[in-house]
Amino acid sequence: MLTLHIPIEDLVPEISQDPLNILKLRNVGIDYATSTIDAVLGKYYITIFYFSDYDIKLSNRWVDYKLNWGEAGITIQFISTKDVSNRTTRSEQIEH
Repeated sequence: MLTLHIPIEDLVPEISQDPLNILKLRNVGIDYATSTIDAVLGKYYITIFYFSDYDIKLSNRWVDYKLNWGEAGITIQFISTKDVSNRTTRSEQIEH
């Protein structure tokens, strides 16, 4: 599992400049097509974080996630669904 914390200061101005707005968010989730975190704020569907700002492109091919948000920001736990039990190191590959 990989844990990523996004501080509230790194979110879009609608959230970072009025931190209590984060408590009003609904339906917060990752949009893999755009590599963003989107949510509903009031009656508006908005993007609240752009992974591209950090040159990160997400794929949901082998990953699930749990997402939590609050006054400190957003915490995401990425959970790999890929079977890596047969993974070998580079030195093990060379030996064979």
